[in-house]
Amino acid sequence: MRRFVVLLLAILAGCAATSAKQPPGPRVLFVGNSLTYYNDLPGIVQAMYAAAVPGRAIGTDMLAQGGARIADHLKAGRMAALLAERRYDVVVLQDLGGFPACGKTFPGCQDAVASVCEAAKQVRQAGAKPILFGTWQGRREAQQALSEASRDEAAHCGLELVDVGAAMQRFRGEMADVSPWHEDGHPDLAGSWIAGAAMTRALVGRNLSPALDVAPFCRARWKGAALKLDEPASAQPRPDLDCEHPPANVAAAAIRAVRKF
Repeated sequence: MRRFVVLLLAILAGCAATSAKQPPGPRVLFVGNSLTYYNDLPGIVQAMYAAAVPGRAIGTDMLAQGGARIADHLKAGRMAALLAERRYDVVVLQDLGGFPACGKTFPGCQDAVASVCEAAKQVRQAGAKPILFGTWQGRREAQQALSEASRDEAAHCGLELVDVGAAMQRFRGEMADVSPWHEDGHPDLAGSWIAGAAMTRALVGRNLSPALDVAPFCRARWKGAALKLDEPASAQPRPDLDCEHPPANVAAAAIRAVRKF
């Protein structure tokens, strides 16, 4: 009997040790422009992932510059270099806002889909999963056109679409008095929270609870930090921190808005 008890305790101790050693969360590279670095989207995703999957830490890097297109990232070559230097599980590709639903005479628009396809190819060759960050338009009709164009682009290039713009429109349907973006089109904190919830949902592979308890954290104020394409944000001068969180009702509405795409 004593031997059985000792054996049972050893098994239970082993199980406890195994459960305590959770595998690390995915390592994610965000490639984009100000729509990604405003409000430190990677930082929001880190905090949301930690709340959704306790005990697993997600790692993030960001390559971003104001106004940068995916074509600019390809030309700069730093994304390809990072993919060769470091291991990533997921790479989020965010093109110029409104691409590819834009006139063919708009600078860069004609080659937008080809650039995303090439970037997605490089990501897959590095053993990572590419995700397309779908941007937004203010008018519902314009967003519908952008969402359709983004779905076609994602299908053509063989990558998953996270349609943040469509989620923002659903958010506006519930929170008509809260805009997810500023007048210049950049995301407000509510908009970045929607984007963060959408990306986190894609990473964990399931819906998030609107009551998700995100622990207090501070975000880097990358706005105005003059980020460059030649190095990830982590290798550039660190800006001041912003520790503001959206109100609980806004955060919950942001998560409800991404429960389906």
